[in-house]
Amino acid sequence: MLGAHVSSQGGVALAPARGGALRASAIQLFTKTPNQWRERWPDVEQIARFRSEVARHKIDAVVSHDSYLINLASPEPVLRARSLESFKQELQRSSALGLRAVVSVSLAIVAFALSIERLGLVLAIVLLTGIGALATKALRPLETAIAALVLTVLSWGIFIAGLGLTIPVWPDW
Repeated sequence: MLGAHVSSQGGVALAPARGGALRASAIQLFTKTPNQWRERWPDVEQIARFRSEVARHKIDAVVSHDSYLINLASPEPVLRARSLESFKQELQRSSALGLRAVVSVSLAIVAFALSIERLGLVLAIVLLTGIGALATKALRPLETAIAALVLTVLSWGIFIAGLGLTIPVWPDW
């Protein structure tokens, strides 16, 4: 399976052809503008055309990428409510289009990806679990530390020892 994130500019019905032009068998797309709260829905005709184009271009898997603005773990009630509504709309749009899944990227994952080379695996995972822990009102340092330890050991075992990836374990300061 070969996939690509393709543009849905001009309407979601145009995305499968863009994937087909790349000979992709899987595509990821935005079902709405990712950096705006406005929830635009494709009409019935566009949904039917999209499904037809997916079949015509032999795309086996189609997933959507949700809005960059969504923060389901926000401690701020207004942002959390807005995020929940936007995520619900994304799930409904994706279902109407017949998509397989919705990709959602949290701040913790982005921070991990941006810090692993500089901080190393151990500190990047501590950062990841620390940011994740901030999503709850009751901060639990012991559980967060245990989660970081378990994730570090598993990640080291799978990616460094098992797959032989050259990921720094500690920072090279």
